[in-house]
Amino acid sequence: MKKFLAVAMCAVMLFALALPAMAFNTKLPVTPKSTIVVDGHRDDGYSESYYFNTWWEQGGTSGATGTVWTAWDDNYLYFYIEVNDTTPQNGHEWIWERDCVEIYVDWNSARGDENDNNGQPYWMIRIAPEPGIDGEQISYGGNYNPAEQDTGAIKYAVALLNGKDLKGGYAIEVALPVKEAPGASLGEGRTIIIDLQVSDNQDGSQRETIVFLPGNDERGEMWHKPSACAGVLTLGSAPTPPAPDPEPQPEPDVPADVPAAQEEAPAIPPTPASPPTGDGMIIFAVMTMAAAGVVVFKKQTSK
Repeated sequence: MKKFLAVAMCAVMLFALALPAMAFNTKLPVTPKSTIVVDGHRDDGYSESYYFNTWWEQGGTSGATGTVWTAWDDNYLYFYIEVNDTTPQNGHEWIWERDCVEIYVDWNSARGDENDNNGQPYWMIRIAPEPGIDGEQISYGGNYNPAEQDTGAIKYAVALLNGKDLKGGYAIEVALPVKEAPGASLGEGRTIIIDLQVSDNQDGSQRETIVFLPGNDERGEMWHKPSACAGVLTLGSAPTPPAPDPEPQPEPDVPADVPAAQEEAPAIPPTPASPPTGDGMIIFAVMTMAAAGVVVFKKQTSK
C-alpha cells in the first residue's frame, strides 16, 4: 500500500511540474485537411477562426490585430490571416519595421532554445502587404535558409479587405511546403508548435505595436528561440461533405382523353336476420300452441 501511495504522489508531482509548461500553449482550432487555392481569398476548407490581439507596445497606442484560419494537406501547411490595420505604413527600409505578418513553425515541436532547434526545422516567414523601397515583400528566418533551399515553392498572396486600399486592412495567405522542412511530415492527429506576429508601423518611423498569440511570457523572442512559441496546431481530418439533396421524382403522365379512375363505393353487407324478440316472440308462441292443438285434435278424431 505504501508503495502504491508513493507512486501516486510521484505522478501527481510530475503532473504539477508540467502545468507551467502546458500553460504557455495556446490551442488553436483544429486544422482540417483540405487543399487550398492560394489567391488571397479564404476558401471554405479552412478551420474556424482565431482572433489574437495580445499587444506588446514599443511606442504609440494599440494598433493592428489579426485573425487566423489554418488548413493542411499532404504537401502544405496553409495559413490565412486577416489584419485589421487602419494606419498603413510600408516605406521603412527594413521589412520588420514595416506593417507585416510573421509566421513561426516548429515543424517537429522540438522547442529548442536557439535557432538550430536541436537540429529540427524551424521557420520564420515574414510577409508585408506590399513591397518596400527595397522591393522586398517576403523574408525568412529561423534555421530556414532561402539561399540553400527552393524558396520558390512557398506560395503566398495578398488581398485588400475593402477591395480598394490598405486603409481597410489586408489578408495574407501562404502555403508552406513540408518537403522543404527536413525530417518533417504532415498527418492526421499530429501537433505542430507555431506562433504568429502582426507588426504595425503607425507613423512611418518604426513599428509601434506587435501582437502575438496569448499565453507566452517570452513574446518577441520567437525570431531566435523556438521554445518561445505559444501556439499549438492539431491536424484534423477532412470535413465530411454534406449529403446531396434527393432528386425530385417526376409526376406520372396521364393522357388527357382517359378519365380519371373512380373509386368504387364499398359493398354494403346484408343485414343478418334478427332473432325473434318482443311481439314476435308472442306470435311465435301462439302459432306453436295452435300447431300443437291441431295435432291433438287430429288424434282425437281418429279415435
